[in-house]
Amino acid sequence: FIPRGDAATLFEIAPEVSHADALHDLHARYPHALIVMTAGDAGALAITPAGVVHEQPAYPASEFSRVGRGDAFCAGFLSVYAQAETNAFDLDHALRVGNATAALKSSIAGDVPLIDAEAVTKLIAQQTTRLIR
Repeated sequence: FIPRGDAATLFEIAPEVSHADALHDLHARYPHALIVMTAGDAGALAITPAGVVHEQPAYPASEFSRVGRGDAFCAGFLSVYAQAETNAFDLDHALRVGNATAALKSSIAGDVPLIDAEAVTKLIAQQTTRLIR
């Protein structure tokens, strides 16, 4: 997991490089890794060891608090990963759940997000342009 801004700083990937190109740069360095990049309002992307890029847009959210949003994304993503059967991991679904969890966290003050799976599922099912809580 790496935020786009950190990829620019740590790996000297120019900020003007597209998110997908930044992922390809990281993939060239770490070809056997599943790399997941958060990109703020642009959502999240991942590149598989085979070099396939997956992108999921962010869910619009009120920005009450940015604190813990990246951690919430990771928790949502990993909740899908941890429940996957061998060879049945749905990367696009994991990115959607991560983005939805991060959006819900944005609407909660402080660093303790009380988010349950039902709220995440409802947000994903809404397919709306605004977050309803």
